[in-house]
Amino acid sequence: MNPSFDPSPGDLETLILSFERQGWLVVHNEKYWTARCSCESKHWKLVQVSPRAPNYGNNVRSKLRRDTCWMGALA
Repeated sequence: MNPSFDPSPGDLETLILSFERQGWLVVHNEKYWTARCSCESKHWKLVQVSPRAPNYGNNVRSKLRRDTCWMGALA
């Protein structure tokens, strides 16, 4: 297991906060958060509210780094 992975809900809360700090619009419904970027490419990502996979947070971050203008966690 990756030592930086935190399986608690706080891990996904940190991810959602990083979206908001970067100006992404985040909308929450019962099963997902939908994050939408305001750049010309109109990137977007669905994030499950209650994922079952133990590495879900890390997998989402990897995909965001690879495929969007998301800059990672900002302090």
